[in-house]
Amino acid sequence: MTVYGSNYKFVARNTRKGSSTLLYTLPTIYNGSENCSCELQSKCLSQAAFTWPHYVKVKGLLVGCLPSESFLASTLECFFDIDCINIIRNHMSGNIYRTRANPLNTSSIIHSRYQINTTVNDLVKKLFMEQWSTNISYDRYFSQCAPNICTYSYIDNANPLHVASTLLGLYGGLTVVLSWWCPQFVELIHRIQTRYKNKRRIGSISSVS
Repeated sequence: MTVYGSNYKFVARNTRKGSSTLLYTLPTIYNGSENCSCELQSKCLSQAAFTWPHYVKVKGLLVGCLPSESFLASTLECFFDIDCINIIRNHMSGNIYRTRANPLNTSSIIHSRYQINTTVNDLVKKLFMEQWSTNISYDRYFSQCAPNICTYSYIDNANPLHVASTLLGLYGGLTVVLSWWCPQFVELIHRIQTRYKNKRRIGSISSVS
């Protein structure tokens, strides 16, 4: 149960004459046509209004099971209207002249991204900010940090085209190298074989002699 008794109310009932009284808690129901009970969900809401001495709605303001949910779902429409503000002042206890308040300036929202009927929840989500301005200066950042050296790294994922071009380049390089090296290697082997045969021939002639 909240402090204001907005979700549950105590109900006292006598069991028998002269016996003790039992205290029950009954959930509050908002929007009677929809039967939204605080026993089933906490986001039940209704239009805020004063019921005494006569019924007067307070535009933009909502009441519900939880004060926080009611506040976030409400708008600030009433605070742009002096008549609506006076309705609240007239229903406040104490001297109304001690609670003087001026309405918010409607001209302030002409160039604003917020409207009069923007909910408090939307204002909170956007941190009540009109616009975020970003000023990036790498020179000032460098002079402020004064680093000795700056490095950066990145991860480059190879794509099929890059892999294919790399393989073709490798194949072309190997082709050029092998086309030059293979003939030289064959010629070297041929020279070694020729020299070896000549040595054997000279050795055979010497033996016969």
